[in-house]
Amino acid sequence: MAVPPGPGPYGSEPPQHTGFPPPARRRGPILVVAVVGAALAVMLVVVAALVLIRACGGGEENAASVRFPGMQEMRACGGEEEDPAPVQGSGALASPVRFLRVQEQYPLQGTCRNGDMLALDGVTCYRLGDGMTVTRLKRIAAVHPTAELPDWRVQFSLEPADARAFGDLTRELADAAHTTAPLLAIVADGRVISAPQVMSAITGGEVEITVKSRAQAEELVRRILGAG
Repeated sequence: MAVPPGPGPYGSEPPQHTGFPPPARRRGPILVVAVVGAALAVMLVVVAALVLIRACGGGEENAASVRFPGMQEMRACGGEEEDPAPVQGSGALASPVRFLRVQEQYPLQGTCRNGDMLALDGVTCYRLGDGMTVTRLKRIAAVHPTAELPDWRVQFSLEPADARAFGDLTRELADAAHTTAPLLAIVADGRVISAPQVMSAITGGEVEITVKSRAQAEELVRRILGAG
């Protein structure tokens, strides 16, 4: 008696073969896109780093300025890369500087009145009273603006004897003021180089004058030092 074949290892029916291997997964295009994307990302980073090219002295061939993310601007212009420090000095002055009360100021009309003094600006005349003379300073400097004090300033420190005299002079001016703050002229080389307002008595010998620009601050320092 014939025995029918039993179930094979794959079940009741043998596996079906088509004669061709199963299709492989295609990854070529995905890999190419990934490589191209990475290259583009590198190019964008390089382009973002090269932010600025500047010309110095009227030509572009000798000037380049490159800014990198998170870094300050770097310049190659054949000169200083950083802003130079403001003018400062100390010690004996080249010539005496006087601090004198302003009794009157008026615009120049031809010439100043007899005995009055012309200001450095060439358009203002001052009638001056008494005051004091200084021949040396402990220190004087033009001072950068800050967030709290947004104007350029000139700061100077007086020697102890001059500090006491300056305190007395400014106290008398402040006490005599009525409606407006009095002016105290700074005189060097026969010219009024500045005439700031005295808001209150200045004791301790530390003096500060507010000006409009760095150029004015440094010019005033040079004039007081006698280098202007």
